[in-house]
Amino acid sequence: MGASKRIILSQERILGKLLKSMGIGFGVMATILFVSDFKLIGFFVFFLIPALGLYFMGAYQDRKYKMLGRTPLELNASYCKKNQLTKAKIKINRNNFNKVQEIKLRCTQHSGDSQANRIIWENTVEPTIHFEKDLTLIEFDINIPQRLPESSSGFFSRQYSYEVSFKFTESMEFVERTWKIPVKTI
Repeated sequence: MGASKRIILSQERILGKLLKSMGIGFGVMATILFVSDFKLIGFFVFFLIPALGLYFMGAYQDRKYKMLGRTPLELNASYCKKNQLTKAKIKINRNNFNKVQEIKLRCTQHSGDSQANRIIWENTVEPTIHFEKDLTLIEFDINIPQRLPESSSGFFSRQYSYEVSFKFTESMEFVERTWKIPVKTI
C-alpha cells in the first residue's frame, strides 16, 4: 500500500459555484453593455437570459450539494493499486444516514478528440455503514483488476480515469456524489 492516507473531495462541490459565477459574469457583461449604450438593448437581453439560466442552474446544483454537504472520501493509501484491496471510507455529516445501498466503481476512457467517455469497466460494491454521534461512515473496499490500465491524463492522448460514486433520492430529488481516484500498477 501507499505510505499515507489520501482525502479526495467530491466532484460536485464546485459545479454549483462555477455555474453561479458564470451567471454573475454574464450578468455583469449585460449590465455594462446596457449602461454603455441604450441602443445595445438586444445584446443586454442576449447576455441576460443565459446569465439568469446559468445562475439558477448553479443555485439548484449548489442546493443539491448542500443536502449532504462536504463528503470526503478517505483512502487508506495515497493511491489504489491494481489487484490489491484498498480500504475506503466516506464521511457524511449526518446521523443515521442509511440511504446508500451500493457504491459504483467505474473506469472510463476519454479520447482527446471526443467529448464522450467510454465505460471500460464497472463494478458495484455493497458498503458497510457505521454511525458515530452526528457522523455516518460508509466503508467499502476498492479492488481494481490487473488487466485495466492505470489512471492517466494527457492532452491529446487517451485518458483513463477511475470514479467512485453513489446515488440516492431525498425530498423527491436525485442526488449523486462522485470522486475521482488515482490507480497505479504495483
